[in-house]
Amino acid sequence: TQVVKAIRTGDTSSGQLVRLHLWNGAIKMAKANPLTGVGHNNFRTEFPKHVDAVLDGNVKTFGTAHNLYLHHLAERGIIGLAAVFWLLAVLLLEAWRRSRDKPSAANLWALGTVTAFLIQNLTEVALQVEILWMLVFFIWIAARTEYNIDRKPS
Repeated sequence: TQVVKAIRTGDTSSGQLVRLHLWNGAIKMAKANPLTGVGHNNFRTEFPKHVDAVLDGNVKTFGTAHNLYLHHLAERGIIGLAAVFWLLAVLLLEAWRRSRDKPSAANLWALGTVTAFLIQNLTEVALQVEILWMLVFFIWIAARTEYNIDRKPS
């Protein structure tokens, strides 16, 4: 009931409520610019035009939607979101296929890492954090290399 009361009164002191406002703003931006979005790196400048709220005490805007999928939909539209889905689907499906064909430690690590990355991006925009996406890609590539070496005929 506290969350409902906070939403009705506009209280944004809770981190979860800040995210709800950010997600709402991202959806509004996407509705206004469905095909191509508001443009790369324009979330911060466009957010106040779509949501009138003071977030986290004294901030009127944030740089990201704190959700990779909504953020890309807002900034890059349906086209950009489709590209992100394609990239992430390839990573996930290939990691799953390799772990199914050869359930080695590396392949299981790759599958687990990609899965965790997809879930993490529900509340973050981890493709903008180099140390995170580089780690995920490194584990995925290392497992791919091991998989290919083991598949070569003698």
